[in-house]
Amino acid sequence: MILDVHMPLEPGLSHSDLGVQLNSCGTKVLGISFAYDDDARALATNMGAVELLDKVMLGQELLPAIMRLGFSEKVSPSSGTHPVKQ
Repeated sequence: MILDVHMPLEPGLSHSDLGVQLNSCGTKVLGISFAYDDDARALATNMGAVELLDKVMLGQELLPAIMRLGFSEKVSPSSGTHPVKQ
């Protein structure tokens, strides 16, 4: 699932609540944001995003990130996962 980390959520729902719900059903999340800063990284982490992508670079980064997620179960964590960039 691709989510803008600054997207408004339902009242009473936090980013961490959303992350728990998505994680409970095995959903892998790619976070995207124009504001590629510490706040965006914190929101992405709280929502359980595997990776945060800069919207400015989506043309180059989105498809490779989707492919990494699709194959992440078939590769070892040391060589195939790309955590949210800190």
